Amino acid sequence: MKILFVPGVLLILTGLLSACTHKEKAYWPNGNLKSVISVRGNAYEGPASWYYEDGRPQVTCMYKNNVLDGTMSRFYMNGVKQEEVMYVKNKINGVYKSWDRTGKLLSETQYNDSLADGYHREYYSNGQIKTEGQYLKGLINGRSQFIRIRLARTTLVGEDIHPSVKPYA
Repeated sequence: MKILFVPGVLLILTGLLSACTHKEKAYWPNGNLKSVISVRGNAYEGPASWYYEDGRPQVTCMYKNNVLDGTMSRFYMNGVKQEEVMYVKNKINGVYKSWDRTGKLLSETQYNDSLADGYHREYYSNGQIKTEGQYLKGLINGRSQFIRIRLARTTLVGEDIHPSVKPYA
């Protein structure tokens, strides 16, 4: 009976230890934190962060079973957010946003399964829309507008009308 008990306990303990999440840390030569990654077994699981050498955040994201699953944010060296995107099972789903180095919104695009699918807008530094249009499964769909700002008034420079995307028969 004792012989069966010891291997059984060892097997249970091994399973429990491999199920525990721990944080792997790396450091820059100057001693500052370079990265912190949550790991369960051999897979990334949970929050992960990378830092510039001066300690400011570079990238933050979430992993689930070794694939991106959650919000991923990237930052400029000055600490301003550069981009933000939502991942579901390693695919972009939701609105991808990007900003310039001063924090002004540059663009936003709706994604589904890592394909542009929905609205797309690009902005001038003053916040006015520069370009807007629609995507369907990664292709431009419908009307796209390109707008130029001149002497404090907005003029429509051009429009492209793209036929709706039709699936192959």
